[in-house]
Amino acid sequence: MPVSLTKSRAALALIAITVTTAMTSEAATVRRLELDEIRAKAESVFVGEVVGVSARLGSDGRMVWTDYEIEIGETLAGRDAGPRTTLSFAGGTVPELSIGIPGVPELYEGNHYVFFIEPKPDSPTALIPMPTVGWGQGLYKIARIDKDDGSSSTALVSVDGEPLELSADGLLARGAHVRITGGRIVEAESAIRDAAPTRMRPSRFESPDGTVRVIAPTPAPVDVAVRTARTFATLDDLRLFVQGRLAAVNVRNR
Repeated sequence: MPVSLTKSRAALALIAITVTTAMTSEAATVRRLELDEIRAKAESVFVGEVVGVSARLGSDGRMVWTDYEIEIGETLAGRDAGPRTTLSFAGGTVPELSIGIPGVPELYEGNHYVFFIEPKPDSPTALIPMPTVGWGQGLYKIARIDKDDGSSSTALVSVDGEPLELSADGLLARGAHVRITGGRIVEAESAIRDAAPTRMRPSRFESPDGTVRVIAPTPAPVDVAVRTARTFATLDDLRLFVQGRLAAVNVRNR
């Protein structure tokens, strides 16, 4: 983790590192949730744009927190989040101290996300590294897909690169990882064909009289494994899911 500080902050840094280590250990044991569980655990699901980012040292002086000001475009389910809210994520950079925590993502101003918000703990002193369900499992970036014909669409991609897709049965599912660059999906795998090479040699037959006859075989059709175009889930699909009108599958789509 990146830590830079002066001698006067050495004691504080040791405390911060201890807290970070505890969070990292906790993050390593977070159970992978099914999509249905993420929906069930969320007290609020909303779409929002990051309009402000600021970092601060926590009131206890032991951790850096990054506050994201979110302008809410739509509450999809659960508690109404209002027009704006501030979400705090553990880690960040303040003068003389920088702390990064594995598993806690960095959000960027101007990007749009879908947030599945974890209920607040009963204890006001409970340490929550991020407010979304299952750490990053309840956080999806709304990414743009540029198509060959010049048009574009959107996809919902988790912070670790798993997009939401529609399965062959029309159910919501996690898809194989994609890469996002500049806010856009650049490796969408529209279709993949795996053609096994076919080696066909002509047959030679030698007659008793010494003549040689060559028989060229008729090529047999080659089996081609086709992966159909990926159907990325839209915000409308997610809206149906959080409202209980679209079911989800518990296995990865690909």
